[in-house]
Amino acid sequence: MKSVFKLVHPVLVVSLGLFIVAAIFLRGQGGPCAFPLILLFAPIELGILVGFILSVARAIKYFIRKTKADQQSEQC
Repeated sequence: MKSVFKLVHPVLVVSLGLFIVAAIFLRGQGGPCAFPLILLFAPIELGILVGFILSVARAIKYFIRKTKADQQSEQC
């Protein structure tokens, strides 16, 4: 579980949590209702996108660092 938090950026987790809370509170018949708070979905979705991109960058950096460490340990 600890390695998952090394790869997933906190912005993604927070944005997904906010999206779930907003979807629960703003649901209506057949989907979200036409309420001014519906405007919160755009920044939340932007946060999800940014969090996903940062998580991918963090994962790439983690695996590159891990590969370099493995190569150095093989040389010794």
